[in-house]
Amino acid sequence: MFAGIFAEWVSPYNPLDIDFAGILAPPSWEHWFGTDAYGRDILSRIIFGSRTALVIGFTSSFLGSVMGAVLGIASAYFGG
Repeated sequence: MFAGIFAEWVSPYNPLDIDFAGILAPPSWEHWFGTDAYGRDILSRIIFGSRTALVIGFTSSFLGSVMGAVLGIASAYFGG
């Protein structure tokens, strides 16, 4: 959660930077998880991707809770 919120400061590289010299590099001290087919750092992409997962998870939990509460209150009020 910390890495997703503060991704700009935690991530070692920009996840969109393309480096054709480092295509499909294996894990190393420079790129801990290696690089993909475009030379992008995989660790940075995972860190920035966690931000999307957090937003989707919290939003769906919040919407499910609100809709469940509204449905519960309505069914209790109308005697269902």
